[in-house]
Amino acid sequence: MELEELKNTWKLLDSKLEEDKSLKESIILEMIHTKADKLVNKMINWDIAGVVILILLVPSILYTYSLFKGKSLMWDSYMIYSAALSLMFSFVGMYNLRALMKIDLAKKVSENIYYINKYNILTKRTKNTLIFVLGPIYVIGAIMMYIELKANIYLWIFMGCMLLLAIFTSYGFYKKYSKNITSILRSLNEIKELEEKE
Repeated sequence: MELEELKNTWKLLDSKLEEDKSLKESIILEMIHTKADKLVNKMINWDIAGVVILILLVPSILYTYSLFKGKSLMWDSYMIYSAALSLMFSFVGMYNLRALMKIDLAKKVSENIYYINKYNILTKRTKNTLIFVLGPIYVIGAIMMYIELKANIYLWIFMGCMLLLAIFTSYGFYKKYSKNITSILRSLNEIKELEEKE
């Protein structure tokens, strides 16, 4: 009789342990979901803000261009290039944002991993194009314009400071972006592992 009671007690304890384990796993899963969702929303907000800023730059660049239009070929070319660059990158930003907005943690994890990887690839291509192709053209154009306009030393210092600010700001944003992408991918892989256990 005591052996039977012991078996029943053991089964009861075992079932309670299983319930506790599944409860803990569901709490952990919910926490991971929340963390990943917050990071995705933060990145969406940053990208939307970036696109809006680029779109708002276009009319301000065109207005500045109209004030001094025709006085220097380099000035005209540089301002038109700046407006075209802002407009182009606003469209590129919107295109990249589409992949990020398709992430839905209610859907299959593999789909979300696909979209975050797609967004990561698109963003890296955009960054590389800016760093190795369009950015240098922009800086060389500014230097040529300054030479043509015989800019004073203060304008050269201003340009150097703006260039350093752009480099350090871009580096900081990209470092934060890489950290967020890594964190989201880690969370999605953890969700996948937990779902496979169930």
